[in-house]
Amino acid sequence: MSDNPFAQVLAEELAMPDTAGEALSVLQEFCRGVELSTDGRVECRLERGYPLTYGQEWRVVLHPWLGDTPQLLLRSYVPLSSWPVTLDLHGGPLTRCSSAQELTSELQAFLRDPTVLQSLRFAVSGVQEGGPSPDDLQDFLGLIESPSFRKTLQALTSGEAAATVKRLSEVSRDPDVLRALRVIQNPKFRQAVATIARLPIPGQLVGT
Repeated sequence: MSDNPFAQVLAEELAMPDTAGEALSVLQEFCRGVELSTDGRVECRLERGYPLTYGQEWRVVLHPWLGDTPQLLLRSYVPLSSWPVTLDLHGGPLTRCSSAQELTSELQAFLRDPTVLQSLRFAVSGVQEGGPSPDDLQDFLGLIESPSFRKTLQALTSGEAAATVKRLSEVSRDPDVLRALRVIQNPKFRQAVATIARLPIPGQLVGT
């Protein structure tokens, strides 16, 4: 062991077991429940925040598959000892939970709140402020499986502008591409476009 007195203290303290996993397991299960109930149309992430007096901050954040505006659902503060977990559910008084059962019960009650349900519905439907309209959404979903649409995405994300223009000119006679171009330029679909552009394109790629 080091002769440094500060290193000795830290070696002893950091050797203590981290039991925060029990509370984090409940929070991860909460996120999985949100994703299951939305058929995967919303990704629910547990994102690390700042360490505070209450414990390590963990934010539950919704990431709609369509739309590029993540939505904070709640904050939780988990100490190394796992309990008590402190919940910031509505930006008001904090809620303390001393066990996995209490934490589960509080989160279940939170999901029954009308305001929370509305937020989830908005995230699923994509009609939140800045999100695509139902008509835009239907048009976009109808194009996803089109090889021409996927080729257009690949062309738009291919790099240099000159190459992009050349590739687009080669496929622009396809009516699906013309529709795709209108959708792709809609900033409401930025996140979905970025995701789909990374997927394999059926058939031969444009310009290959």
